[in-house]
Amino acid sequence: MIAVGIGTGVGANALLSRSLGMGNKTKANYTCGNSIFMGIVIYVLILLFGLFGVKSYIASQTSNPVIFNMAVSYLKVCCIISMGNVFFAVFEKLLQATGLSLYSTIAMITGALLNGYL
Repeated sequence: MIAVGIGTGVGANALLSRSLGMGNKTKANYTCGNSIFMGIVIYVLILLFGLFGVKSYIASQTSNPVIFNMAVSYLKVCCIISMGNVFFAVFEKLLQATGLSLYSTIAMITGALLNGYL
């Protein structure tokens, strides 16, 4: 899920920086809107997998009931709460394309500090 989010962000980054470099603000606005929409689509697909596909996927990987239950619980949590991962990857790349990567750095540091203290 992180790879798909970063891949979408990198694609948007290239198109956005190119559009801004050419001075085409209309295309830049469409690029930002489309990348945010793609982030929503990616999250919804991961969410649907988390809600409906996890059990069959884990069942194809193990037959041990203890591992099955633990893996299903873990993967459901990862998929359902993946919105932060997907949108952070997309927004980070959009900020980099505009030259405002300081904000994404501040967000990463804040997240690391909160994660360390919570």
